[in-house]
Amino acid sequence: MDEQNHEIFYKLSKFGFLTISVSIIITYLLSLPIGLNLLFLTEQGIMVSNSVLNSIPTSMFIFFNFGIPLSISKGTLFFVLLSVYAICFIIAWYLRINFHSIIFKAFSIPVRRIFDNFLITMPLISSTLLLSVIAIQSLQEIYGVETGSITFQNQFEGLFLLAYSPLLEEFSYRITPIGLILLILILLKLGKEGNFPSFTIYALSFLYPEKAKEKANMNTIQKMGFREGISSSEWFILLFSSIFFGINHYLPGGSWGIGKITSAALAGFVFGLAYLYYGIHAPILLHWSFNYYMFSYEIFAENYGGISTSISNLNQLMIITLGSIGLVSLLLFLMKRARVKFKIFSKSEILIK
Repeated sequence: MDEQNHEIFYKLSKFGFLTISVSIIITYLLSLPIGLNLLFLTEQGIMVSNSVLNSIPTSMFIFFNFGIPLSISKGTLFFVLLSVYAICFIIAWYLRINFHSIIFKAFSIPVRRIFDNFLITMPLISSTLLLSVIAIQSLQEIYGVETGSITFQNQFEGLFLLAYSPLLEEFSYRITPIGLILLILILLKLGKEGNFPSFTIYALSFLYPEKAKEKANMNTIQKMGFREGISSSEWFILLFSSIFFGINHYLPGGSWGIGKITSAALAGFVFGLAYLYYGIHAPILLHWSFNYYMFSYEIFAENYGGISTSISNLNQLMIITLGSIGLVSLLLFLMKRARVKFKIFSKSEILIK
């Protein structure tokens, strides 16, 4: 009877997770046309979309910032950016095990197989990370370490900037430095073996690190787990880039306080892990969910009110619910791992004595 109850609870939990996750994914997708509406069909949005950039800000390898000399309207660039995010969603839908297969086979496959698809996993990662960031910032502020906040004189200009920053920053802090280190490791390995890398290896090192490692017969996260599937060099550059990601949120002298360093560094670390495991689309979409996605619903509610406010509030409730589930699950997992290690340590002491 207990086993039967356990099975019912397991299936209900899985159903609840999938329901909330799919609901949030729908709001992800809806935020794209909402953004287009705000920037192209409102008076202030049209003013922003018609303004012209004389160069496109670009950044590589954390420290190299430059502008691409190209004259383009913000509206055109905004449309291109949202198209890139739409492509990322399509990749997330189909890569590894596709999204619709998971939905149809949800109750016949183990939970770990569900997490092979980034799209279904993204709301859980994003919501859990968001609550973790809020918890860290709240704890810091109790001890007088202020986080500060980012403000925009023009909300529609802010929407444009928050649509641009995820691609700019992920290219600078995750894709180019981590991808380059991985490529070097692969080239060194293949060189020792007397093999010549194909163009595919070069591309995959930046686009899909896990697949690049698989083709080079290196340890992968899927086979070896995060500890063994990520090399010491990758761990180093991941930590280094995450720390600088945090520091650079404070150094430019904007409205962020020094407390932003820790929360941004944590977010950067999670983005980096997602990049190494799922590929280039994962950190871009996670970063997008923190920047553009949340802000688009905020502006949507402020400008249209009524049902848009209800949708925004419901969205926040789902994020908090899923994030709470993820945070509790993470804490329970860490406690379980700690108990296992303690038992092993205790047995070792007994054997030594």
